[in-house]
Order: sequence, then C-alpha cells, then structure tokens
Amino acid sequence: MNSYLYFNEKILDNQPLEFIEYGPLYNPIKSQKIELIGNTRFELITQYQKGAVSDSVDFPVGEIRQNNDTVMLKGKYVDLKVKLIGISPYHRFESYNHEEQTCIFTEKSEFRQLYIYYSDQHLNDIQIEYISNTDADYHLPDLFKMKTTQIINYTVNQLRINQTMLDIEHNSATALEMIIHDIKLYFIRLKKNESINDAVIIYEKVQSEEVRRKIRDCLSFCLGRQLQYIGYLIIDNENRPIECFYQINESNINFDSDSYVALMPAPLYHPNRNIIDKDKINKLTNALFNAYDKYNLKNVLWIYFNALYAPRHFAAAHFGACIESFQSAYLAAHPDDFPYKLIEKHEWRKLQNKLIQVLNDTNICDPELSILKNKINQLNNTPKSELTKRFFEHININLNTIESSAWKERNNAAHGKHSEKIVIQIKNIYILRCLFHRMVLKATKGSDFYFDYFSIGCPVKEVRTSIGEED
Repeated sequence: MNSYLYFNEKILDNQPLEFIEYGPLYNPIKSQKIELIGNTRFELITQYQKGAVSDSVDFPVGEIRQNNDTVMLKGKYVDLKVKLIGISPYHRFESYNHEEQTCIFTEKSEFRQLYIYYSDQHLNDIQIEYISNTDADYHLPDLFKMKTTQIINYTVNQLRINQTMLDIEHNSATALEMIIHDIKLYFIRLKKNESINDAVIIYEKVQSEEVRRKIRDCLSFCLGRQLQYIGYLIIDNENRPIECFYQINESNINFDSDSYVALMPAPLYHPNRNIIDKDKINKLTNALFNAYDKYNLKNVLWIYFNALYAPRHFAAAHFGACIESFQSAYLAAHPDDFPYKLIEKHEWRKLQNKLIQVLNDTNICDPELSILKNKINQLNNTPKSELTKRFFEHININLNTIESSAWKERNNAAHGKHSEKIVIQIKNIYILRCLFHRMVLKATKGSDFYFDYFSIGCPVKEVRTSIGEED
C-alpha cells in the first residue's frame, strides 16, 4: 500500500499526455509540465507559439468568485486521465528559440486540485487517505510493522507512486483500528520525513468524500487536533492504482506550527498509560458521527478548529461561537422542548392588539412610533438568554460563577472592547473550550468524563461537574 506521499520535482511531464480541454489556457500547447512548489502550491507551465488563442472569460475587475476552471489531459500511450481543477494563469512571458528560429510563449498557472484516473473501480478496492498535522503526545494501540521493501514503483510520466506493504506484526504501536458506522478503517501514524503527509487512514472499502470528511472531523475532535486532508489513492487488490486525488492547503493556517497544544476533550487512553483506548475512542467517534448531521457538526467543528488557531485576544469569541452554533442546532433538533414563543399565539394576539392601541393613542410620531411597534411585535419571542438557560438545563449542565462570567465576556473582543487583563483572557479560553467539550460529550453521549484544562493538573471530571469544582 502507498503509505507515504511523495512528489518528484516534476509531477507530470509533457510527452505522454495530450490536452482534452484547455480551459482558460492559450492553445494549441506545444509542451507542458506540472510541479509542486514547496509542498504548498501546484503549478502548470505550458508553452505555445504565436497565433495561439484563449477561451478565458474576462470577469469584471474586482469580482469575487470561486474558480472552478478545469483543464483535462489524457495519456497518449496509457489509459490515463488527468484533471487540474481551479486553474488560474498568472504570468506569461516570451522567449526566442534560436534553433527553431521561432518565438516561444510560456504561461504559468496555479491550480488547487489534481485528479488522476487510471481505471474503473472494483468492489474490493482499498482507499488510502493522506493526512498530516497528527503530532501529539499519545501512542496508538495496534501493532503494525511497515516493511521498507518496495514492492511497486509505479511511474506515470514522473508521477511516482511508491507502494509499500503494511503487515500487522508485533513490532511498534503505530496504528489504530476503528469501526465507525460499520466502516472499518486504520489510522496509521508515520515517521517524520520529507513526505507531505505524516499519517494515513486506510479504508477497507472505498468511501465517499462526505463520509470521509465526517470521519476526519470526528476523529480530529477526539484527538484535539484538526487533521489536514491532502488527498487519497485507490488501489486494487494487486496494488495497482485506480485513481488518486491531491489538493493543496488553501487555508492560511500553518498546520506545521506549534500554535496550540493538542488537548483531547475526554480521557480516551488507558489509565496511567499514554496509549489510546480503542473502546473509548470508538465510542466517542461513533457518537459524533451519528450526531453529525443532527447537530450540524460540519459547521460547528469548522468554527471549533478555527478557534484553536485564533489569536489569544479573540479566541474566546470563537469558542463562544462554537457554543452558540451547537446550541442553535440542538434547539432545532428538539423543537418541542424549546418553544420560541412565551405565550400561545391566540393569547398573544389579544395582548399585542391592546399594546398597539395604547401606542396609537399617544402623540408619538414616526419614525419612533414604527420602532416601538416593532419592539412590541418582538415581545413574545423567547429571549436568547432564556433559551441558553433552558438549553444547559436540558443537557443537565449547570454553569457556575466562573463559567457564567466567561460566557458573558466571550464577545468583548468581537465588540471592540479592549482589555488589559491578559490572564483573564487566557483563563476564559480554557473555560469556554472545556464548556464546549462538555456540551458535545453530554449531548452526543460520547463520554461521561472530560478534562478540566482550567484547573491545575487538568483533572478528569464527570461531565455534569462544572469547571474548577470538585466531583
């Protein structure tokens, strides 16, 4: 299996490929090459002669759009298709070929995704997902040994697929076997080297991007660190590549930085040993996966992962947004338990008409009159603070003094309120992060315990117990 992902300096060279779709590029094209620049940027370099034309669309200056322009190529001598997605030309220059006595024009373009299709999928194909940003102070429980003997060195025009066999042997704890929603997979951490990825997730059967994203998000929350998705490779039972997909990191986040420490939400390892407990992490991951759509975890966890990288003075606002987003999804999932109106509609209509009549009998004129009428129309809406109170009561979490204080101060930075109390800001980050952990663990029934990162020693506590308090 292909465990490490490498790119040669030139990924795909010119001779064996020909264009099917040119996208916005000048064509016909005489030669092309694809490169990965610094593991962060894909680049396509094409050359064409005078008289070439382009079908690119001239968009208005300043228009913002998602670039899905695509270039398609195919193999001349092998059954191979290549798709470059998000192609964007950014530089052109002219040079003179003295040997041919012609002018050569060179166009450089960036693109964000590379898809390579070799052949049709089969029932028993295996999918290998490349990920990074897995550094953490824990060990995995399953014993895998990676044989370094290379069994396949598959090269298509300088795109090298290095295949190595992974055998389960009693050697070193580098893997985690999981079953999530009846999907069997292996999370395997690799040694650091010059490869792009530092881990893989191996699926025994090919899964859709939606399912794999859910699993990555849920596993990231469990491990306390967002797993960066790089791409995947599908191979058949004879280790022949079927299709592969790679993408660049479009986020401004530097995933290689130590900008935060990975903090698990719950004790997912064996007591007194820093080894992941398979039963505990499988339980939590499955709980999150089953609640993923119900509680809109795609959006909630996206906010959470960005909160992990947020600057210190603004992180509390991000974690507050996590809590509010999860709360909104929870209320929507339990509408009968959280009525948005204080009194019944027919009773409110009577009261509303009387209040409007009292207002009309005054000498107040517009625009003040209209503003006051609008306020009357909103009087029957349950206040957000009351919904929040009912939400915490519903999941059996009581906010103590320090949690309530941190909750009230969460949006100070978002509202431009400057504070010199750096220590309080840092404490509020830990308080709100732990509060979010407790909410998710309690609502999904993923764990009965959590880490209290606010208290000295980061003690393990029951989810019902507040931060900073004794069980």
